Amino acid sequence: MHIKTESLIGPIAVVVREQTKQRLSKTCFRGRSFRRAGNFSRWNNVKDVLGDDFVFHELIADACEAFAEGSLENSVCIEFDSVVGWSGTDELAKYKPEDLEEYFPNRKSQALRVKTNRSDLTAPSTEFLTLVYELRIEDEQIALVVHSMYPGKDIGELVGNITEAEECVFFDWNHLGQPVCA
Repeated sequence: MHIKTESLIGPIAVVVREQTKQRLSKTCFRGRSFRRAGNFSRWNNVKDVLGDDFVFHELIADACEAFAEGSLENSVCIEFDSVVGWSGTDELAKYKPEDLEEYFPNRKSQALRVKTNRSDLTAPSTEFLTLVYELRIEDEQIALVVHSMYPGKDIGELVGNITEAEECVFFDWNHLGQPVCA
């Protein structure tokens, strides 16, 4: 996916690589009514998210500010006035030690996760969208490469002990999300 736009800092090409779209289709875009941790209920796919005028405006505004500061690796957390999906994380303080298990989000990180058999503890619905992106100069123009997007607040880079650093716990991708009132 490739979208060109004008901004305060000149032309920007917003890029989402095919492998990113494929990865997100298995975690964050599993159907708007699929009530699971990390899944969106507001959009069907990456194209819908970036086609949302509010999201696109906020992303470009953040990128302009980041570029002016010389920041190349960035994220922006956008708040909505209604639910966008179910977060894959929650605040550590809400859980007892016996509710949690050790978890490794990737090879560089560790965290605590709500035990997968705890169906009584549902992933929270959220009004936040986080986009993780990189700014680069390619072909003499600014490229904004979206690396990830997910429902929920920004938890930062997945390095080290994330639960300790961010005071959050994770949910498995198949963990049931809380019911949402329409």
